[in-house]
Amino acid sequence: NDNRRCDHVIIDDNPEDLTFAHLEVFRCKPPDESLHNIGLVNMLTPSKWVPKTKWAGCRVYEEKKTTRFIMLKYLVRGTHMIPVFDVPRKDLTFLNDIIDGDIF
Repeated sequence: NDNRRCDHVIIDDNPEDLTFAHLEVFRCKPPDESLHNIGLVNMLTPSKWVPKTKWAGCRVYEEKKTTRFIMLKYLVRGTHMIPVFDVPRKDLTFLNDIIDGDIF
C-alpha cells in the first residue's frame, strides 16, 4: 500500500525521558475470531545532526532501521513530528512542540 501514514507516538517505556516512535497498527484476527491490535514501531532517537537555523528547544530525531512490536496499551499519546527537508537523509524529523505545548 503506497498510502502509508506517518503516525508518531510517545511510548511509556523510559521513566527518565520521553520515547518517540513511528507507528504502524495492524489488526489481527486469529481462527478463534478474536481481534488483536498490534503496533509495529520504528524507534526515534535524538540525532547528532544540527540544522543551519537552530531555535530554542529544537529537537531533531532520527528513525532507527530496526522495528519492534509493542502492546498498544503502552502508547501515551500521539505527537507531531515534521520531516526535515532539503537534506540527503530521509530519516530525520523535528519534534513540533508548538502545537503540543503540554507535551513536556
